[in-house]
Amino acid sequence: MSIQLNRVLMSAALAFSLLTLGGCGKGAKSDVLAEYHGQMETILDHITEINDSMNEINPDSETAVDELLSYFDALQEEFGIMADLTAPEQFSSIDELADEALENMTTANEMYHEAFSNGSYNEYIAEAADEYYARVNKRLQFIILILHNETPEGDGVTVTTSITTTSPIESFRHSISAD
Repeated sequence: MSIQLNRVLMSAALAFSLLTLGGCGKGAKSDVLAEYHGQMETILDHITEINDSMNEINPDSETAVDELLSYFDALQEEFGIMADLTAPEQFSSIDELADEALENMTTANEMYHEAFSNGSYNEYIAEAADEYYARVNKRLQFIILILHNETPEGDGVTVTTSITTTSPIESFRHSISAD
């Protein structure tokens, strides 16, 4: 009887240890998730501030074009910071969207600079830049939806989900064998 009791106690101790370690992993995941959310919130706040500033430009000002172009430069920088982040597994689709947003923002920014170059205005280049900028905004909308645990919808949107069937103990075993 003493041997069986020891086995039960050992099993209980092992199970408790595994659950505790599994909980630590979740805490670490929660910390990573919270940090990512904080970083994204900061970037999105900056983008909002830049957008607000763009809307406050006096179009009759002699510096309006320079101000506008500097704001597009700042937006490109923010999207670059966003694209450099590594999203946690729960938000892995944001990585690709952020990369695409940066690519489109870079192209839009270059085209806006070109459209206003040499003190002139090229309407056709500006229209093309507007199209790339619309793509940036679409991806940004999707990113925000995903961050709020909502599913993006619309034409051209494909949503794939993954279901994890691995128990915390299996995850723990896999993490041991992976190291």
